[in-house]
Amino acid sequence: VMLEAVMHGAGGMYMVDPLLQRVVAEEGKRRGVPVVLDEVFSGLWRLGRLSAASILNVTPDVACYAKLLTGGTVPLAVTLASEEVFAAFKGQSKADALLHGHSYTAHPIGCSVGCAALDLYTSTMHNPNYQGEGQPLRELWDEQRV
Repeated sequence: VMLEAVMHGAGGMYMVDPLLQRVVAEEGKRRGVPVVLDEVFSGLWRLGRLSAASILNVTPDVACYAKLLTGGTVPLAVTLASEEVFAAFKGQSKADALLHGHSYTAHPIGCSVGCAALDLYTSTMHNPNYQGEGQPLRELWDEQRV
């Protein structure tokens, strides 16, 4: 099951019903189908949470992140996989290995900027909306006026 979690980003930003995606992901897991979340647009607090997976309350087997890893300053992408998925690609030869990578994976400048961006995102001194690990960001507007 492959989902662009909560927000569809191609051709504009369109919100997707999180309940629908949660049910689809849970059904996939129940049937033994790996769940892949594309969080390139939705990950790293863009939706007020660390990840869209936390909004869906789903633990994906594979998750892809990019854009906000560096605050959009330099390209960087990462794909995370569960131990079970990762183990399926371990082997003694390249024929057994997962040889997939992004054009912007693991270059020193991107990784350095990514570390700095993550530090800033989780610093209450630099990000007054950050309320602690596992907590949503503080709302930026007066809900009575919106």
